[in-house]
Amino acid sequence: MSPSLSKPNHLLVQHVEVRYGDVVAVSDVNLQLHEGEIGCLLGPSGCGKSTLLRAIAGFENLTNGSIHMGEECLSDSQKTIAAEKRGIGMVFQDIALFPHLTIEQNIAFGLQKQSASERHSRVTQLLDLIGLSGMEKRYPNSLSGGQQQRVALARALAPKPKILLMDEPFSGLDATLKETLVPEVRNILLKENITALVVTHDQLEAFTIADKVALMNRGRIEQFDTPYTIYHQPQTRFVADFIGQGYFIPATVLNDRQINTDLGVLELIHPTSLAAETQVDLLVRPDDVLHDDNSDFMGIITSKQFKGTFFQYQVTLTNGRKLLCIASSHHNHGVGQRIGIRLDLDHFVMFAAETEAAT
Repeated sequence: MSPSLSKPNHLLVQHVEVRYGDVVAVSDVNLQLHEGEIGCLLGPSGCGKSTLLRAIAGFENLTNGSIHMGEECLSDSQKTIAAEKRGIGMVFQDIALFPHLTIEQNIAFGLQKQSASERHSRVTQLLDLIGLSGMEKRYPNSLSGGQQQRVALARALAPKPKILLMDEPFSGLDATLKETLVPEVRNILLKENITALVVTHDQLEAFTIADKVALMNRGRIEQFDTPYTIYHQPQTRFVADFIGQGYFIPATVLNDRQINTDLGVLELIHPTSLAAETQVDLLVRPDDVLHDDNSDFMGIITSKQFKGTFFQYQVTLTNGRKLLCIASSHHNHGVGQRIGIRLDLDHFVMFAAETEAAT
């Protein structure tokens, strides 16, 4: 899915720091995107992701570090190229289409230096790309929310920016619309071969649109990796806790191949370097816990959610510990019912007592 790593860096952020007085909003941030790659800044409110995006756009000065686009230095602690001279496109949470202009005029807004025929050609191309051909004479208020979002994207893409920055572009849309629009936007960016960086607090949105995700916490990047790796191989406790709906359960290392848990002795896929008797926390997500009538381990269903093809149960073990469990939609158990469960892990993520070193 990701572009070849042999490509040169298109966006390079090195040791970036942004301060507001004594407050450090972004601290020692490093990330890189190759040409045509889609990145995402993910994290809770106040973690610094929008500040970092604004620094890349040229709206915030750096107190340390540098930002390069290709061979050009956009910002460092000594200088900042003005935002309007960076060749960067922006899509904000507030779509801000011009209500008095037609769709065609909105998309062509940044093409004033081109001839009429060039503008018409580019607008026609983009209308076809976003699936709105034939609507060029309509006005924004006649479009749905998803259509307006695609027009805003087309307007940002029209001048062929060097990079596209998107700040919470889907936050105002309902969940059903986002399900279809987010992959559509990804496909549009790929077809245009646009390098893009998206800010969101929605991990499903991040995983759907991005090649690489930077999970931020308190102004720093905790992990910058593919969505798959961040989900299955979190490098810090924060990443493991933030991504997915997992629980930590205590376990004891028996030897380099086995750990003992509340749900029995588990065989590790890869040997651990932790010493025997080491106390660890094992990350367990809903898809790691299966309903099994033949299991020796029982739990009481304390809540349930119907997900269509499956149920997600919250199960409380005899010692009071809670887990989330996946069960086929044909197994419709009631709250308060006892069911058998077992662990089925493909990836073992463990943290030794309150440390940040995954094993």
